[in-house]
Amino acid sequence: MTFTGSSPGVPTRAPRGSSGPGGIRSLAVPLGLGGGLLAAVAVLAVRSPHESGSYGFCPILLLTGYACPGCGGLRSVHELTQLDLVGAASYNVLVVLAVPLAVAGWGLWIARAAGWLRRPARLPAALPWVALVLLVGFGALRNLPALRPVLTPWLGT
Repeated sequence: MTFTGSSPGVPTRAPRGSSGPGGIRSLAVPLGLGGGLLAAVAVLAVRSPHESGSYGFCPILLLTGYACPGCGGLRSVHELTQLDLVGAASYNVLVVLAVPLAVAGWGLWIARAAGWLRRPARLPAALPWVALVLLVGFGALRNLPALRPVLTPWLGT
């Protein structure tokens, strides 16, 4: 709850729609981002990235021949919209693991912005470093010749 006071010691409630927790403005960014992502997923559900040239290309794959950590992500999300978990994991297992975590994080963001959480959810300070190590490690592992058929089967051996 946000209080503003016209004189010291006399709290008054902030007007609804304010930018404090629970206000409409505090929900605008997370709801707008969620709506935009939902629209993008809807496009992926109806327009398949499996068709040649439908969404462009990965510049890293095109220039180097190596799959980046995000390669196969669009195909993976498309397969998730078709409820094919195995197919989605075959394109990019990292996306399949990240989607539930991203949805949970978005839910916490909404709850915090709405003022439903009394205390802010605190993420570990090392989280960005762990995520970076996972991304770089996955990118390296999926390009090893022995693991390429498992982690990047659509590229072949």
